[in-house]
Amino acid sequence: MPVNSNAYPCEPCGLLGDSQPMRDLYKLISKFAATDSPVLIHGEAGTGKQLIARALHQQSPRRQQPFIVFDCQVRAHRPGQTPLFAPGCGQSNVHPLSGSVLQAADRGTLLLQQVQDLPLDVQEQLLRFLQRKAAGEVDVRVLATSDTDLTLAMSRGQLREDLYYRLNVLEIVAVPLRERYGDLAMLANHFAQRYSRENGRRHRPFSQEALIAMGEHDWPGNVRELANRIRQAQALAPGNQIEAIDLGLGIETLVTAPMGTLNDYKHRAERQALGDVLLRHGGNLSTAARVLGVSRPTLYRLLHKHHMR
Repeated sequence: MPVNSNAYPCEPCGLLGDSQPMRDLYKLISKFAATDSPVLIHGEAGTGKQLIARALHQQSPRRQQPFIVFDCQVRAHRPGQTPLFAPGCGQSNVHPLSGSVLQAADRGTLLLQQVQDLPLDVQEQLLRFLQRKAAGEVDVRVLATSDTDLTLAMSRGQLREDLYYRLNVLEIVAVPLRERYGDLAMLANHFAQRYSRENGRRHRPFSQEALIAMGEHDWPGNVRELANRIRQAQALAPGNQIEAIDLGLGIETLVTAPMGTLNDYKHRAERQALGDVLLRHGGNLSTAARVLGVSRPTLYRLLHKHHMR
């Protein structure tokens, strides 16, 4: 599949997709990248929050400077890891940034992953750091991510409210894969080609059943789950095609769907036909309308009817 620079403005960062939610995301990244304000990026696990942060850095004036990721869930509690702030920084003779992650990120960008997992004393230090930054004392842009409900974390005393508002100057929501209609085929083909090269195996296309199974799956793990399933399938698939079983998916749900009225059957068949055709043709609406034998306005009406666009 050829790469269109307009559809993939963030491809060097790993962001792929041409759905409307992704187009909106690219525009937002372009606007936010030019500023130095903190950005809070939240969304479900596997939606590419770190990739969004990298895109913000790579499109910013800081692109030639360090981009450092600090996993608050792991590194803040692991002995021997470089700390966010210098040990003993509360002492008058110890500079708070000496030998710290923040010092390493000087003039660049620091990403705090799972920011709600920072210990409360470190949260207080971070708050003071951001306040000093606002006064022009430091030169590190801070981005933060979370895949949990931060309002709930605040209500439980896990996250300081003043820190939340200091970090949430600008906000980006990472859209789940199930809402990025039209991107699934593009991403699936991308990962299939990538992992076939990685494994040194011949590229295997997806069978019809695999396409249907992917279209019916809800992808709770989002793009990360898709990549992992395809990586395993490309390595282990015994046949000339990737089958649904190779992806760890099946079409049993279609066979054992609960009985219903004739209208229920028609509704499921209509949705399945739309998903199948759009998946096989990479979300191209003109081609999908032609294959289904309907006009583009009719196709738009059907997509809206089934909440697929």
